[in-house]
Amino acid sequence: AIVYSHFHKTTKKKMSRSSGYSLNEDKLLCQIYVDISQDPITGICQSYDQFWVRIEQSYNNLKEESWIYRNKKSLQCRIALIEKAVRKLSACIRQIENLQPSGASDIDIINQAKILLMQEPTYKKGFKFDHVWNLMKDFEKFKDIDTGKKKVRGQGSTCNHRSPRLLVLHHL
Repeated sequence: AIVYSHFHKTTKKKMSRSSGYSLNEDKLLCQIYVDISQDPITGICQSYDQFWVRIEQSYNNLKEESWIYRNKKSLQCRIALIEKAVRKLSACIRQIENLQPSGASDIDIINQAKILLMQEPTYKKGFKFDHVWNLMKDFEKFKDIDTGKKKVRGQGSTCNHRSPRLLVLHHL
């Protein structure tokens, strides 16, 4: 049973992994994710599944022909990884800013924050998402605001779903 269990886990892991994402794939995915999340018409009135179906369709329609097809699960996992790293670096930046380093430029603060981030075992090799930082850092800031769900429901939303979600507030 132990051998089977180990074999099963290894097999499952290999089957669920696809090839790594290129910098351009990350950029496209993050742009689509931000655009669909911020869409004022359908952003609030779509289910979690509809949201990711839209991302999957948009990504695969806009990707370069040479890129592999990415399913919803793969895209969700990649965004979760990017969001986690962006949130961690953002927290490190706030920590450095709270120290109020005299005369430090924005670049100095970011560099110090990256050094601080590397102290965490998960990020000991550094921040891997500089290529999407400028897009995601601003998106992450408004995700910290926790007013969405109650406000939408309180205003009598005209959504046709039983449980409307503000997907931009959803954390994977």
